[in-house]
Amino acid sequence: MASCILRLSLYHTLGEGDIMLAGRCFSGCFSDKLLDTQDHDARITPLTMPSPDRLRRKHTAFDQGSLPVFVWIFHRISGVVLIFALGFQLVSGFFQASSSNMAWVETMAELHKHTTLNCVLVFLVIFHASYGIRTILLDLGAKREKLVFWVCTIVATILCVVFLVLFLKFVAA
Repeated sequence: MASCILRLSLYHTLGEGDIMLAGRCFSGCFSDKLLDTQDHDARITPLTMPSPDRLRRKHTAFDQGSLPVFVWIFHRISGVVLIFALGFQLVSGFFQASSSNMAWVETMAELHKHTTLNCVLVFLVIFHASYGIRTILLDLGAKREKLVFWVCTIVATILCVVFLVLFLKFVAA
């Protein structure tokens, strides 16, 4: 078996100009009719197979179990969690202004001010945004995927630490 793909290019001359018919076929599947050179100029040129890395989708290399998979899964899950968490924060914020003394209204108002929930929400927002920027940079043609991942992760971590220090020192205290 040959380890390359053969390209068959047929040039056929018509009255008004040249038309090129190009087809790709694995070696051994050419028929005599295709290679009939009475009316055509047939040329067979070898092409190398593209590497498996080029055939893989850019951001979801599931068979490797590496960073792109982690970012892809985290980005999708954090997006869904953010939809519900931000919705909950908006709804529970309305209970802050309620003058009702009902137990469930007071519980919702307390959950709105819950320190852990607020920290998790900010963590998800920062990392979701950071990995979204990473995906945009890769789509725009950034070549060094691991470097972009680590830069986005480090920047997001620094932002989370700064937020936690400021939040715990001034707001939650």
